[in-house]
Amino acid sequence: MSNQQTKILELLRSPQEANVALAIELCKSMPQLALPRYIESYLRVYRAFFNQALKGIKPKQIAELNQPVFELSDQSLEKLPPEIGILQNLESLNLWDNRIRELPPDIEQLQGLKKLFLSNNCLTQLPAGFARLQKLEELWLNGNYFTALPKTVAWLPHLKVLVMGQNRLTTLPCDLTHLSSLRKFWLFNNHFKTLPLVLCYIPNLQYLWLRGNQLTYLPGAIQQMQELRGLGLSDNRLKHLPQEIGALKNLQKLNLAGNQLTTLPAEIDRLKNLQELDLTGNPIPYRKRKLIRSWLPNSQVIF
Repeated sequence: MSNQQTKILELLRSPQEANVALAIELCKSMPQLALPRYIESYLRVYRAFFNQALKGIKPKQIAELNQPVFELSDQSLEKLPPEIGILQNLESLNLWDNRIRELPPDIEQLQGLKKLFLSNNCLTQLPAGFARLQKLEELWLNGNYFTALPKTVAWLPHLKVLVMGQNRLTTLPCDLTHLSSLRKFWLFNNHFKTLPLVLCYIPNLQYLWLRGNQLTYLPGAIQQMQELRGLGLSDNRLKHLPQEIGALKNLQKLNLAGNQLTTLPAEIDRLKNLQELDLTGNPIPYRKRKLIRSWLPNSQVIF
């Protein structure tokens, strides 16, 4: 493709209506560019998202599709158009509350995508090429039907936020240790009976939410989570905590509400940065409550 052809395609992909119109006009003298093929792809995408009866697409509508942010939540979408890869400018795509069962392979062509919201759909897997979304920073997959976290997620080097709550997960792949950019991980309302050890070795994880699972104990390896600031373990089945919990020197908020704890290990007094400890709904005797408060004089302890 010549430099001139490349520039015309750049104009066609512009979010500015005037640039799109100029590209269409210039292509009238360049039939070898096969512009109608690109126009047809835009038309199919526009039909899928906005107007199924549309017969022809205008520069203004193409420019709309070239915007960096798409809000398509609660549109009763059952699938995405195969031509979605034409949307090269996309940085944020919101598809919350639809009925999408699978993603088309061409979603991997959205190389600039940083935020992808797919909460409350009907997904069970991701395309094999999903890891090609190398700029992705946030991935929201809560409220779907995943029984396993797709391993391809582990190869997203810039992923900072991963939301997998309200699925059917029981284990996690060991490859998640490659997620060195991951800071926040939501795993609430899944089916975990034990804490997956891989969570203890995600190097820079700061916030972890595991509310509403079936955890009965925490492994001593939890001491490896040195960067952790927030840990949510409410509504599980914990009867005791390991003494290694005291090694989480950066922990600021610890939610243990709705468990079966009757006491805490004395090592909890090493959590010098802890600001809030929620123990609501645990059968902790009064004398133990007083002792716990004495261990954490600078923390708000809630019973």
